[in-house]
Amino acid sequence: MSKDRFDDYFDEYKAKTHARKTKKLNLNKSIDELFTWEKVKNESDDVICIICKKTFNDEEIVENCILCNRYFHYKELRSWVKTAGTCPSCKNEI
Repeated sequence: MSKDRFDDYFDEYKAKTHARKTKKLNLNKSIDELFTWEKVKNESDDVICIICKKTFNDEEIVENCILCNRYFHYKELRSWVKTAGTCPSCKNEI
């Protein structure tokens, strides 16, 4: 296989992987579509973001893993997924 052909396949693979991650966590949502902790805290047993180890405040914007339903600060979760590609809680690929 030529190097150009390999590069094409690899770029296609990266695009599909990125699309899968974005779709599962809805990372394409804008910040305006996310919830504050005050709106979701009654449906969760979470008290802290396990990524940064800080307690959630009512006005902070949060996002959850749809696989384990654990909540995180939205910026922390998006950074984590970009580097690790897995949920920091359930370790499922997202």
